[in-house]
Formats: sequence, C-alpha cells, structure tokens
Amino acid sequence: MNKFDFLPGVLADIAEVAGLDAALKVAENRGGARAVFPAHARHGHWLTDLVGFESAKKICDHYRTGAGGAELLIPLGPRNMYGQARRKFRELTADGCSVEDAARQLGVHLRSARRWRQKERAQRDSRQGSLF
Repeated sequence: MNKFDFLPGVLADIAEVAGLDAALKVAENRGGARAVFPAHARHGHWLTDLVGFESAKKICDHYRTGAGGAELLIPLGPRNMYGQARRKFRELTADGCSVEDAARQLGVHLRSARRWRQKERAQRDSRQGSLF
C-alpha cells in the first residue's frame, strides 16, 4: 500500500518520487492535458519553473525512457486532494502517529499538519466560536 493511494496514478508516482507538493502543482498546472517530461531537467522548462530543479530532476529521472523523455496525460486529480490528505492525516494521528511523523509520511509541510491539528481541536471544542 502506497502512502499516496489517494492520488490518481501519475500523480501518485510524482508524489512518491518528488513529494506531494510537486504532484499537486503538476495537477493544478497541467491536469486534464498532456504534458511532456524531458529526459533531463533543465532550467527554463515549465516543469523546473513549476516545482524547482531538484524535484524536476527526480520526476524526469523517473519517467526517462532511454535517451528520451515521456509525454503523459496528467489526471485532473480530485479537487480536494489536500482534503484527502487531511483525512489520511486524521487516521494516522488517531492511530498514535505524531503530527511530525504523519506530515513526513504524507509529504506535506509540518505547518500544514499543525494547522490541521489545530482545526480538529477547535472543532471538538464546541465552546470556541468561529472568528469568521
């Protein structure tokens, strides 16, 4: 079982090799269309500009076929991919996983995980009203 099972195929692969943030950016920028991944990351390419050189290198290395790159159909991905990650976060922390470990497993920023935890606590405390 992959920790990115909540993502459609190509996006799960990208998340596995370059992180959830990179997969979300690719989905948002190229979802529902074909995208060309070069054999080698290079500055000035849309992928490098989008996710940074190191992440682009990991993605290109993963999809390289011999000397060539790959052209892939990028899934739209669920609009609520982050929502699904939040649900998985709740499961992990309910099973005793620390916030830090859950964030690392899901490939999300620690600040995001801490924000999710705060929202959970605020929702459980019915005495606390909403500011907005």
